[in-house]
Amino acid sequence: MSSNLSLIIQDAQTRNYYDYSEVVSDIQLSRQIEGYAGKLEFSVVEDLERMFYEGSKVIFKYNGNNMFFGTVFQRERSQDNEIKVTAYDNLRYLLFDTFYQFDGLTCSQIFEKICIDNNIPYSIVNNSCLSLPLKTYDNVTAYGIYQDASDQTLSA
Repeated sequence: MSSNLSLIIQDAQTRNYYDYSEVVSDIQLSRQIEGYAGKLEFSVVEDLERMFYEGSKVIFKYNGNNMFFGTVFQRERSQDNEIKVTAYDNLRYLLFDTFYQFDGLTCSQIFEKICIDNNIPYSIVNNSCLSLPLKTYDNVTAYGIYQDASDQTLSA
């Protein structure tokens, strides 16, 4: 495979990191503009010394640029000793319908609350400081709530 790419997997069970850069093939990265989880599909040669399972973390870089960070959701072993893998980025965890009511919280605080309530790992790069007015969200995706809070903040 190309020396311009790097594919590292951290096994969910052992926490060990494995470099699959030299044995990865059929890489397909799919990303939508907004509101959909990114998806990375690839195949690797089965290696009993470098096993990984669903829930493992995947880091894909191309030409030194971070292209994808996500979680293995599906593994399928083929007859020719290859493992076909499907991984999704963390946006997948925000695509559930929910109910929230917020009053006086900032966009950052809303995002943090949603992540904490749903055990979603997160980090906030830039804190917002605008307190938003009372708003009720019913049967809206968690991502949609965050996007609305972000839009309100940016339009103020």
